[in-house]
Formats: sequence, structure tokens, C-alpha cells
Amino acid sequence: MGLFWAFSLARVLRQQRRRPIALIMSYPRSSPPRGGLAALLALLLLALTPPNAAAQAPAPQVYGEEDYLRCLDRAKRDPEGALEFALAREADGAGAPAIQCAAAALLTLGRYAEGAARLELLADSVVLAQRPAMMAEGAQAWALAGRPDKASALARRALHLNPDDVELWVDLALFRAELEDYWGATDALDRALDLAPERSDILVYRASARRLLELIDLALDDIGRALAIAPNDPVALLESGNIRRLSGDLAGARSDWQRVLSLAPGTAEAFAAESNIAKLDRE
Repeated sequence: MGLFWAFSLARVLRQQRRRPIALIMSYPRSSPPRGGLAALLALLLLALTPPNAAAQAPAPQVYGEEDYLRCLDRAKRDPEGALEFALAREADGAGAPAIQCAAAALLTLGRYAEGAARLELLADSVVLAQRPAMMAEGAQAWALAGRPDKASALARRALHLNPDDVELWVDLALFRAELEDYWGATDALDRALDLAPERSDILVYRASARRLLELIDLALDDIGRALAIAPNDPVALLESGNIRRLSGDLAGARSDWQRVLSLAPGTAEAFAAESNIAKLDRE
């Protein structure tokens, strides 16, 4: 099964979830509209399925690599049929490929907790070298199911096996933030920054967590470092305005938010910046 582990759910889910979480952690606490779940799931299945899979014929009864790929493609178009096929193949002893296809179908059907549970089961059944990546996928699926507690627990298990995975530390931080455990989020981001000190996005996340902990001076330091690396990043500028407002620098906050509107019109960051400016005008 050379291709079986080539397509990562976690990679796509991270891309879809991280921007909204950054905005949830922003000031004001209310979040702008999130991306649609339909779009997220379409990308999820695209990540699992190679470009030529859609052109392949219906799956035969023998469950090999090609059958696995066809099943994943079918999960996009006919998730009920894909789930029925995968469960039948699982009963026949097909193992991990059938479990993952069933999980993809369940996620497409909106049965997120069931899909997450299958991915977690799969993570426990693969060889040790593959477990951290599969646990990361399961953790992201639990987050999609609205269970950051389970996502956090599975991410910790993955980090026990692979403590040098920067993305997993960031995942854990964001799961802890969803649970409003900002100290836990900060601890995880500290570890991530030890491994990747020049990552401006991680500095922004830690600035957000520190602001919510009312550690304003430390938050100002983090956001200053982030903007030194990425001076035109709308997310960093949005957070800079949040922190500067709390520090009493209202003119600086307004300037940051106005730059967001100029650099990223029509985006979720602009939505939040416009809302913040309106609230500032009413104060």
C-alpha cells in the first residue's frame, strides 16, 4: 500500500481551522463567519484522493490499493454507498484502508464524532512510525466534531511519540484555546517556538493567548516580533490592534485595524477589524 499514507487529512484540516481560531482569540471575542463545512470536507477528500481517482472504474470485490482510492473518491459523490462498501470490506478483513475510507464517508455525512473515533482506532492499529500522523488526523477530526477535549488528548498522545512536531504543538495550543485553557495554549506555543522561533503565525497565537491572560507587556513583545517578520500580515495587524487597545494606545489600535482593511478587504480579518473600529468609535 505505497500510496495509502500519502494523503494527509490533518494538513487540510489545519489550513481550514487555524485562521478562524486566530480570530476567535481576538478582541472582540465574537468571531466572524467561518468557512463552510461543505468546502472543508471537499478539501479533506481532495487531500485523500489522487487526481486521477475520479476516472477509475467501480471498485471490484478485492480490496487493494486501487479499491481504497476508488472508495475515497466515492465517499465524495456517494458517501452512503462508500460507507456500506467500506464496512463490508472491513468485515472481510480489509483492515486499515477500509477503516479510513469509512471515516472519510462518515465525515462527509456530517457524522464527525463517528469518523473521528474510527481515525483514532486506526491510529492505534498502524505501525509505530505512522501513529503520530494518524493521531494528528484523528485529533483534527475530533475538533471538527466539536470535541476539543478529545482532540487535545489525542494530540498529546501523538506528541509523546513525536515531540519535535511543530504543527502538533500548534494544534494542541489551538485545542486548548478552544477549551479556554490559555495557560495550556501558551505552554504548547512555547514548545512550538522553541522548535521554530521565526514562525510569525505562532508568535501571533501566543500574543493572543497572553492577551487573554492579561499579560499585555508579553503580548506586545510577541506581536512586535511577529510584525518584524511579517509586517503586512492582516492577522498579526488585527491582533496588534487588539493588544494596543488594551494597552491604552487607541490611535495605534485604530491604525492597525485600518491597515487590515486596506491590505485584506472583504476577508474575515477585515470583518473583525471593521467591527473593532466601530466599537472604538462608540467608546
